[in-house]
Amino acid sequence: MVLLSKISLVQFWTLALSVTAEAGNCWRNTTCTGPIDTSFPGAWEKNIYAPASRQVRPQSILEASDSRTDFKVGSGHNVLTGNGSQIVFDFGIEVGGIVSVNYTASAAGSALNLAFSEAKNWIGKFSDSSNGAFKRGDGYLTCYITEAGEGVYTIPDNKLRGGFRYLTVFLTTNDTSDATLEVNDITLEIGFLPTWSNLRAYQGYFHSNDELLNRIWYSGAYTIQTNMVPVNTGRQIPAVAYGWDNNATLGPGDTIIVDGAKRDRAVWPGDMGIAVPATFVSIGDLESVKNGLQVMYNTQASTGAFAESGPPLSQKGSDTYHMWSMIGTYNYVLFTNDTDFLQLNWAKYQLAMNYVYGKVGPSGLLNVTGTRDWARWQQGFNNSEAQMMQVTYYTPLYHTLNTGAQLAEWAGDTTGLSSNWTARAKDLAVAVNADCFDDAYGAFKDNATATTLYPQDANSMAILFGLVDQDRVQGISQRLTENWTPIGAVAPELPENISPFISSFEIQAHFEAGQSDRALDLIRRSWGWYINNPNGTESTVIEGYLRNATFGYRSSRGYDYDASYISHAHGWSAGPTSALINYVLGLSLTGRAGSTWRLAPQFGDLTSVEGGFTSSLGRFQAAWSRESTKSSSYELSFKVPTGTQGTVVIPPVNGKGSKVTLNGKSFQIKASQMFIHNLYLIKSLTVNRGIGNLILSHLSDPSNNGKKLHFYSSSGGNAGLAAVVAARELGCACTVVVPHSTKQHTIDKLRAAGASEVLQHGASWFEADTFLRETFVDVPKQQESADVAENDGVKNVYVHPFDNPIIWEGHSTIISELVDQLPAREDGDDSQFPADVVICSVGGGGLFNGIIHGLSEYNISHPTAGPREKKLDVLAVETKGADSLAYSLQSGKLASLDAITSIATTLGALCVAPKAFQNAREPPEGVKVTSVVVSDAEAARGVVTFADEMRILVEPACGVSIDVALGERLRNAVLERELGPDSRVVVVVCGGSAVTPEVVAEYRLRLAQGWV
Repeated sequence: MVLLSKISLVQFWTLALSVTAEAGNCWRNTTCTGPIDTSFPGAWEKNIYAPASRQVRPQSILEASDSRTDFKVGSGHNVLTGNGSQIVFDFGIEVGGIVSVNYTASAAGSALNLAFSEAKNWIGKFSDSSNGAFKRGDGYLTCYITEAGEGVYTIPDNKLRGGFRYLTVFLTTNDTSDATLEVNDITLEIGFLPTWSNLRAYQGYFHSNDELLNRIWYSGAYTIQTNMVPVNTGRQIPAVAYGWDNNATLGPGDTIIVDGAKRDRAVWPGDMGIAVPATFVSIGDLESVKNGLQVMYNTQASTGAFAESGPPLSQKGSDTYHMWSMIGTYNYVLFTNDTDFLQLNWAKYQLAMNYVYGKVGPSGLLNVTGTRDWARWQQGFNNSEAQMMQVTYYTPLYHTLNTGAQLAEWAGDTTGLSSNWTARAKDLAVAVNADCFDDAYGAFKDNATATTLYPQDANSMAILFGLVDQDRVQGISQRLTENWTPIGAVAPELPENISPFISSFEIQAHFEAGQSDRALDLIRRSWGWYINNPNGTESTVIEGYLRNATFGYRSSRGYDYDASYISHAHGWSAGPTSALINYVLGLSLTGRAGSTWRLAPQFGDLTSVEGGFTSSLGRFQAAWSRESTKSSSYELSFKVPTGTQGTVVIPPVNGKGSKVTLNGKSFQIKASQMFIHNLYLIKSLTVNRGIGNLILSHLSDPSNNGKKLHFYSSSGGNAGLAAVVAARELGCACTVVVPHSTKQHTIDKLRAAGASEVLQHGASWFEADTFLRETFVDVPKQQESADVAENDGVKNVYVHPFDNPIIWEGHSTIISELVDQLPAREDGDDSQFPADVVICSVGGGGLFNGIIHGLSEYNISHPTAGPREKKLDVLAVETKGADSLAYSLQSGKLASLDAITSIATTLGALCVAPKAFQNAREPPEGVKVTSVVVSDAEAARGVVTFADEMRILVEPACGVSIDVALGERLRNAVLERELGPDSRVVVVVCGGSAVTPEVVAEYRLRLAQGWV
């Protein structure tokens, strides 16, 4: 596996937040608390759909021929004549609020009527549906004309229309007279985002060379705005018999986030899984989010269960939406650092966790009782087993446990909740991958039965939330494309329907898989289809639609075939708004309010992108550009608040360098790669790497033809696991003997990998190794060699974990692979190895010897006329307490430690291989070996850093090298070499068997408590 190169930076630029708005033109008597000005003024503001004023007018009049004329106040052309005459006013975008009509009537006795529609399809004398009664429309509002002359009709507050684009004004009379009514003016008082006086004061922005993507981003942002509503404008439940009433109380505060502008106008936590990240990176109004979450805590049941939706709807019976309230809590605290909110609700959060995890059965899978979800069909409808085992419930549970573990740390929990919940997440992932993944198909089944349904939701979330094994990610990403149509991805779990909500998770999954072109393709297909659809709002994102390009989403699944009920401004569909910032621009938060952050651009087929967002710490902004998609260089810049820390991932371009501009200063960074050997366990070790090479050599020996080989290893670390996997893949048995100090999860992992038997003996590796040799290898006096014994037709073969030339030869392929992967040296001198520094950890010396062997072979194949001018630095890194190489070098002879006292137990050889000592003292020409010893705390810091930044678990034996590479120890170890932007540093990252998420959590906590 090849990862992007990485640099860690502390940036030093800041801008203050926008000034808080003074009391002004906000909704009715609401106190203005929103910002006055945008955080990022610029040309991109032309893409903002939000009006400049809370008072707006129609843009045009829609004629029967579908042509348009401009709407002009008092033009004299907006005249209704006779019964049934009508005029359709087009506001040009989605709007919502209180309408006022100024008119002049020729006589009394007629009636002025208003009907509303979000989509052009339902323009007419009946409004589209919103109240949930499914009577094929909400009807119309009527103003009876009691006298001739001028008048004003303002719709009642309870009739606030939350979302519409088209307003049909029509006249009804009781006779056939030619009564007229002239529409002099129409105004709308915008009701959404009630605490903002400036609806265009966005706190985030996005701009690229693709105008379609720009429009899509701002349509998601504007949708979020229309979903931030006054708390007393919710839809009444139960539904009124005719028309609509939007005067229900939704929750605390002045403003609250709901699912849709027109309907349901209720808090839905599941929708917030997409809407909240989109809110943060665009408009930045998290007060509405806070109030939406608080109402869920305020209405929590005594059992710990959250309702599926907020009041007055208050639907219940959804385990997934219960968990989305918990995930939403994490997102809110991440974006705001509002620990007061967390502490206020922490006891209730724990109760909620106990409630949902209490449904996990002995199998490790969730026994789902609250089966309501986002609209998907349940497999088999009444199949109880399927309801108990659907994968769609496990992905949010996995994410809930992991985000809960982080919340526990932020809440200052000292009872071990973080490590406990992390361990539960790991156990769940093991169970789901084992029971629900279809290896033959390459994706997750809908449940643990023999179903052939492979859902979009669960497979997308499995990648996004990291539940799936990494070697399965690319296959799932490819399988998801099989659901695509020219206008979006059909959800197999809701046949014929396209859900931008679930597709929002899918696009993020493709980005997580590194498939940026694929993600951008789906955004353009689905969201591009709607934003360009002349029958839609052309300003917002839709709830859903059908494969046949009609708006009949969920017609047969709860919406009673009433296509006008669909919401055309639904925040759960705003996924591209956050995805384009977090993945394409590449800017995201990793610490609360941005105390730590990450910049990892994905170019796709774009040539320029810039954007940013605002937190309580200040403004975060980045930009990148290149001349074309085939350019071999690009420019990347960023500005972040003072005191924050971040990681910048520099994408290589065509294997060449990248031109980076940082605060106006340009320099060149050479593309480099990290080879993550703990991910190569099956693919490489069974072929020619290390232990695999040794096992393969025995199987290739002609003297072993026709014989059954049984391999024996004494390593409870990576070497033992490699021996088990390699033997298994090559059809052989392998027994492992480990000391009693070996942790149970390591023993379980060896057994799960296919070990014939795992035995424990002795207090150290030396005692376990001696027992193995004496019991299984040395006993038969007629043994063929020191490492081989034969008994009853089975040949016992001893596999030393590090001290064997064939192992070293296998590890030497790392060097040849680096030569193939690294760009050629700019000076053209291929006699010099194409790297400046190689960092590796040392236990017994197997890996180290392999690297030195590979460098020796490189020298032989690249001879020089004289001495090599430059030396390659090899850093041999150990931890204090497992530093047998350093101890021997200091002693001037091969020497053994008295005991292993380090946490890096897989580096735990009391004495290194003699060849390792020789190679360290007398390396090949042109190679300088430096012994580096770090503390356990530094090794743990490397583990935590790699888990946070690369999302890969490694053990302390690997963390030692990572911490050296990212800190000052690297420069201190190579004082004779001046490292700069052009330097090439290779870190051999190996070792992932002796680590778990709870171990990482423990390290993080100890480091936070001052571990040094």
